[in-house]
Amino acid sequence: MDHNFYALNDEFEEVFRADHEATTFRLLDLPSEIVLIIIQEVVKRGVPIDPTKAVKRKAQACIVRPPALAMTSKFLRREVLFAFYRNNSFESRHLNNVPCVRDWLVIIGHENRKAMGTFTFHAKFSQSFWQEKFAQIGILTEVRYSFGSRE
Repeated sequence: MDHNFYALNDEFEEVFRADHEATTFRLLDLPSEIVLIIIQEVVKRGVPIDPTKAVKRKAQACIVRPPALAMTSKFLRREVLFAFYRNNSFESRHLNNVPCVRDWLVIIGHENRKAMGTFTFHAKFSQSFWQEKFAQIGILTEVRYSFGSRE
């Protein structure tokens, strides 16, 4: 692919030469309804979030990491985390040699577990056992019988 930069006009180059005043965008100066819409869009992931796709805990943590917007202020943290857990689907598999997500579910705290929209757990045995265990930490879980493979 041949890039012909000579075809660009002079105005294009001026964009890079001109002294531009640094501007800031103050998200929280927008009406709250618009802020919430932006948050809803920022947190959405198109596919279920499955930490068991990674074998090591550190990699699992990266998979379930909320958007960076949650780290900007206390207000945004609360709103972003609620929207992140409410508007995404989560799933996990019970596999050999893969750390269970129970630790992560405990770490995220009661409020985030309560906000969680859907959580599906693919188990190799005893659906009722797993539903009871997840209910003990406040998560309504759909448990599906699986042979341990990634469907």
